[in-house]
Amino acid sequence: MHSFFCRGSEVVASGRKINFDKGWKFHPGSAPNAEQPEYNDSKWRIQDLPHDWSVEPLPAQKEGITTGPFSRMSEAGDDTRSMGGGGWDVGHTLGGEGWYRKVFTIPKEEAGKRFSLYFEGVHSQSEVWINGKKYIITRMDTPLTK
Repeated sequence: MHSFFCRGSEVVASGRKINFDKGWKFHPGSAPNAEQPEYNDSKWRIQDLPHDWSVEPLPAQKEGITTGPFSRMSEAGDDTRSMGGGGWDVGHTLGGEGWYRKVFTIPKEEAGKRFSLYFEGVHSQSEVWINGKKYIITRMDTPLTK
């Protein structure tokens, strides 16, 4: 699962597009309450996009079991396939959870205008959090509305 936290927007309603690839914060794994605007992410690393956290090496490398992001545990049976496995030979990683956060502000003169956030390359079945409100991404063009 990928989760995003966003607060406000720098994208203006005049039709301009602003690239948001720089200056995200990233945390691999679970981060309870990270969807809350006041969450302290000061210890998270700065990460520019594009980035695919699922291909980073697993934190606990064990000879004969793990290589980079791959684990022989993913071929143990059907119960582990739900974790994103699929077998050592097919190149599937174990999957899991990773968090990306970015804070941005809507200028007062832009308040009340319509804004669009476009996430290119976000996995389907991801979550996007804006000001503590959850949106489920089920396809790449899921609209985020009030």
